[in-house]
Amino acid sequence: MRRRLIRIGFLFGTACLLGLVILGYLGAGRLLSPDRRVLQDYHRSILGNPERYGLVITAYEGPHATPCLMVEPSATPGEAKKGRLARELLSQKGAQPAPWGKSAEP
Repeated sequence: MRRRLIRIGFLFGTACLLGLVILGYLGAGRLLSPDRRVLQDYHRSILGNPERYGLVITAYEGPHATPCLMVEPSATPGEAKKGRLARELLSQKGAQPAPWGKSAEP
């Protein structure tokens, strides 16, 4: 009887360990390579007319010829409703935002 309980405990522990390893493997795969969202209409609008949103988008090839897009702020912000509001709120709080097209220094 004791030998049977030890065997059942060993099998249960092995099954739990195997389940944790499989769960960890699947979780790591999703963490390191998440599913990509489909482009929405507003993404296409921004990519099609970046000047309107105060952006400069430059295509380049990254390591191993991976196609990439470099998105930087434009010196001419265009509509930039949210940007103007943020700059106004920062100014009211006494902070000096960087000029349009410049990134703030850390």
